Amino acid sequence: MSRIALAGRTTADAPPGTVAFLIGMRVNRPARLRHWLPVAAAMPRMLRELARHPELGLLSARTYVSGRAVLTVQYRRSAEDLDRYARARDAAHLPAWREFNRRTRDNCDVPRRRRSWGAGVGVPDSVGPRHGPGPAAAPRSSRP
Repeated sequence: MSRIALAGRTTADAPPGTVAFLIGMRVNRPARLRHWLPVAAAMPRMLRELARHPELGLLSARTYVSGRAVLTVQYRRSAEDLDRYARARDAAHLPAWREFNRRTRDNCDVPRRRRSWGAGVGVPDSVGPRHGPGPAAAPRSSRP
């Protein structure tokens, strides 16, 4: 990611079909390490796998931490790539997801949230391409 500030208002031209995927967790009971630590450790492992294999469709990702909450924003090439990775038996996600469900099935120590949005007609542009799909797309002036 560039550390150079862009002059003026900008937006990003995301490739058609680009999907924004937000996934996060909040640690409700910090003392219960065995419930949340494996979950917290799984995301960096998956992001490294995705970065090593561009064919899996990850365009960019950024993780934010605030108190007991963690949010990762990912931009994927398509919803199909996102779904294919989620279901792949030979990838890091599926075993981690199954283990997470096993560990948290009967408690609320680590609630998770996930959402995805597609870029296309009627989808608002990003503001600040370094934080929106900009790392995954070419920035351009947002002025006509």
